[in-house]
Amino acid sequence: MVASVERLLDGSQVDLLVIDANGKVKKHFDIYERFLSDDCMIILHDFIIATGPSKDLEVRDWIARAADAGFVLDLGVHKWGTWFGQYQRPLAILSDEGRRRKS
Repeated sequence: MVASVERLLDGSQVDLLVIDANGKVKKHFDIYERFLSDDCMIILHDFIIATGPSKDLEVRDWIARAADAGFVLDLGVHKWGTWFGQYQRPLAILSDEGRRRKS
């Protein structure tokens, strides 16, 4: 699957990532993060589930950790309990890329 995405993107980056992973956000984010543009918009389904807590706890936990680490900007929860945010490329990655480009 990842090879197909890489082929389709052909060096381009993703500006919008939508994940409906039944709570397994980290698994999917870790796979696709390398394709994200620096300010990619991220949409996560299942932040609020009306029928009671379940996969929404995993989604909320991932968002809290990612926001605390500074690699997502929380833009809020909107219609249908869907979370919106913006990717903030970690500074360590930016400095590594900058060093590689200069070499």
